[in-house]
Amino acid sequence: MGLAIAPGAWLYDPAGQTFREWALPSAKNARPYGMASDGAHVWVVETGVSLNQFMGFDTRAERFVSVTPIPSGGGSVRHMDYHAGTGNVWFGTDRGTIARAEVQSD
Repeated sequence: MGLAIAPGAWLYDPAGQTFREWALPSAKNARPYGMASDGAHVWVVETGVSLNQFMGFDTRAERFVSVTPIPSGGGSVRHMDYHAGTGNVWFGTDRGTIARAEVQSD
């Protein structure tokens, strides 16, 4: 299975050669940019809303599992990385800030 985010969550099943789509919580206003994965979840930030929203999509359950506003006002999240050793997602913004999100993974 593969997953793409733009503008919704798209899950591709190569065996069945089918796609499924889930709209991001902010729908057309989402404008997703940064994205990271721990293998079971895809972590993405909606940058088209104020405040930006950090969220997780569970690829096994095929649903969004969290939506958390980012209160910093740090601009749009551009780059994200999941660090397996700590279970954290690190991300940077276009205003030069760096942040860490503690996420739960299976």
